[in-house]
Amino acid sequence: MARVLIVEDEPALRSVVEQSMVRCGHAVITATDGFDALKKLSLGQIDLVITDLVMPEMDGVKLIGHIRERYPNVKVIAMSGGGNRLGPEGCLEMAIRAGASRSLMKPFMLSDLFSMTEELLGSDSSKTLPANGE
Repeated sequence: MARVLIVEDEPALRSVVEQSMVRCGHAVITATDGFDALKKLSLGQIDLVITDLVMPEMDGVKLIGHIRERYPNVKVIAMSGGGNRLGPEGCLEMAIRAGASRSLMKPFMLSDLFSMTEELLGSDSSKTLPANGE
């Protein structure tokens, strides 16, 4: 079981990703922005951060930079649907340059997230993949 921190300012998506990771057997903590995420990272061992990029307060690219400085072994999956002048591709490219392990463009299939999680954590998340793969 891995400890996963989900950082997403949209409650509906945060809930869907949280429930999906719990079904895969992971312990999940959530945060609503980058500052909240850094507080929660400081409290205990996190194996994987799944973060949105366009958020209020501190965006995901800055968060990824802080994670790389303070927690270099933590894996990061960045996700974005755009929301700024760069668009989703530009945001995700910046996230990879900042140190994200993988990136996902919103909207995405949960099966893609499960595959990335399995690859990064070395666990078999696909065993509990919902039948429709979403």
